[in-house]
Amino acid sequence: MNIRYRHKEPGYDYVVCREVDHDPEDGPRDIISRLIPALELDPGLKAKFDSKTLRVVELGCGKGQLTNYLRKRGYQCYGIDINEVEDLACQPEHFIRADIQKLPDLEGLPIKMGEVDLAISTGILDLRIYPRNDQVKILEVIHQILAKGGAYFSVMIDLNASLQRNDLKVKQVLDKFEVRYIDEETQCIGLLVKK
Repeated sequence: MNIRYRHKEPGYDYVVCREVDHDPEDGPRDIISRLIPALELDPGLKAKFDSKTLRVVELGCGKGQLTNYLRKRGYQCYGIDINEVEDLACQPEHFIRADIQKLPDLEGLPIKMGEVDLAISTGILDLRIYPRNDQVKILEVIHQILAKGGAYFSVMIDLNASLQRNDLKVKQVLDKFEVRYIDEETQCIGLLVKK
């Protein structure tokens, strides 16, 4: 079953069409199965993941299915999305309605800036949706929210294309991270670790 919805805000207007999983845990299970090989390359993060002491933020969480999936398994996880979301999969107290680009200016977040171990997104930096300047700003915010050694796990951004582009602003912000993992097959799944 496909659903279509229109994402509209100043400067953006696009239609998103995505397939809805029959089992609401299929999508989160798939993301976690892609995350595990990336975490295997970082023993510290993998140990925190295994012991469930990882502090996680899902950026652009939509209904919060991944946030809910992780919370049900004992992780401290919060979902952040700019859109007003009805039908949340996660508890409202685990959902933050906010513009990711303005996170450093928000007060009262249940998580502290610079204390997040893992930020996960499945599309917020998609080159087809966000202009380059917004991508740079989002990467800068991700760098600010992560603890030293914290990681950003991204699905849907072509990290190799971003790294190979001769774009000084993108290069400057990506230089603040160490690229630990890029999925060879898709080129669209990667793990960036804050230096």
